[in-house]
Amino acid sequence: MSLPLRMAFVGEVSEAIRRAAEERKLKPQVLTAALMRAVMEGDLIDSVLEGNDARKLAGGQARDLETGLTLLQEGLVYLIGLNTGRDGVCRLPVAGFQARLSGSTFDGVKYALTTICSKGFARRVGTGTRYTPQPYALTPAGERVYQQLSGAQADGGEG
Repeated sequence: MSLPLRMAFVGEVSEAIRRAAEERKLKPQVLTAALMRAVMEGDLIDSVLEGNDARKLAGGQARDLETGLTLLQEGLVYLIGLNTGRDGVCRLPVAGFQARLSGSTFDGVKYALTTICSKGFARRVGTGTRYTPQPYALTPAGERVYQQLSGAQADGGEG
């Protein structure tokens, strides 16, 4: 069974979807689902993107509706969980996170790490120095996101 995909649209994209739906006397969710189904079933993704970078066309960071995390923030939660040692701590340097997250910048990763800590998905452990990276650990909320992203919470199991 596949997991549902939840997204939130903000700003001018949200308003454009609402206007287009209203003109057609549809709910915005119905219009969006219909458009996505038509694009996917018609194999029109490349035609719609016309060779443009989808991240640039998106015009901002899409957020998971449930957690409010951006893709970069989710990626960091996943990497912290994936690279956690036996002591429950991840010691990747910022450049290490950046190298594993395509399209990210050093400053973007630093800011996103601060954000996931302030939102309660990770916490700093001890202090980093000029020569050692800042260690991070997942909080229970971060652990739940990591489990979902890694597929560890999939239905079924042994039995």
